[in-house]
Amino acid sequence: MLSGGGLAAQLVEGAQEPAHGGLALEGVVGAIAHTIRCQVASRQVALLPAVSDHVAYVVLAPFIGAEAAAEIVIEDPRAAGSASAVAGESVQLGLHPGAAA
Repeated sequence: MLSGGGLAAQLVEGAQEPAHGGLALEGVVGAIAHTIRCQVASRQVALLPAVSDHVAYVVLAPFIGAEAAAEIVIEDPRAAGSASAVAGESVQLGLHPGAAA
């Protein structure tokens, strides 16, 4: 299991731009950990792939901005392959970046 520091280091490795805001990276790591913890606690680990678009948006937005992150996450499923195959499930769960939180 990766520590928060290890995950943070992997997230920024190769990043072209620093995160927008000093606490952004800590927030991203916390959001990923919280998402996984909630899925495990509710015994719904099998649904983790369904929230991949949501997690991708949370990871990308602090680095490239909300608009660019949303464009990447919401791209045409035919062009994205399997990564966007779960987009319908994410929307169904209310976890799509465009949905109200």
